[in-house]
Amino acid sequence: MAAVRWRRHWAQYRGLSRDFWTFFVAAFLYEAGFGLYFFLFNLYLLDFHFDEKAIGLINGALSVGQLATTLPVGALSRKFGNQPLLLFCFVVAPLLNVLRVLWMWEPAQIGLAFIAGLVMSVWTVCFLPISASLTSETNRASAIGLIFSVGIGATALGSGATGYLSGWIGTLSPGFGPAEVKRILLLLSCVVAALGSLPLLRLPNRDPAARTGPAS
Repeated sequence: MAAVRWRRHWAQYRGLSRDFWTFFVAAFLYEAGFGLYFFLFNLYLLDFHFDEKAIGLINGALSVGQLATTLPVGALSRKFGNQPLLLFCFVVAPLLNVLRVLWMWEPAQIGLAFIAGLVMSVWTVCFLPISASLTSETNRASAIGLIFSVGIGATALGSGATGYLSGWIGTLSPGFGPAEVKRILLLLSCVVAALGSLPLLRLPNRDPAARTGPAS
């Protein structure tokens, strides 16, 4: 019975295209990388004696940046397409978050968090249209649900792996303090997120917004 249920469960994904699975890998890497990053980053700030007020301002700047560009990104996606914007996000967001790891000055942290929020809002806006363009009406809901669930799982996996990775780094380099270990993990997480750009490059440039509207 378990095998029958598994076959029925998997059947809803069998019709998904190769392009969808390529995008699925890109999304998994991006979500896993930044899932680990945001789990660790506030702890990293504490290692540098940022207090609760400073951490609140930094996180608030990130959220304001994400909110500020939601509508502009929607307009840009209609003009340039979702995929080029998403590729920009996958390349620039990790670079900005690397700078956040290296530049431990409160005004710089607030400014970089705001800019990172501006860029990372692209993922929020463009994720669903690209997913929709790579699926059909019959499997769209299942496919998008799969990416959401795996994104949550990837975040949990990255967070859960933190303790093991910290232990391994501490064993290999016993002279490293807590801040140095977290810095290495944060930089590695940015690399993982940036690797999502590689499968994204393999996708054909498809923009569903350009094909909407009444048929001529």
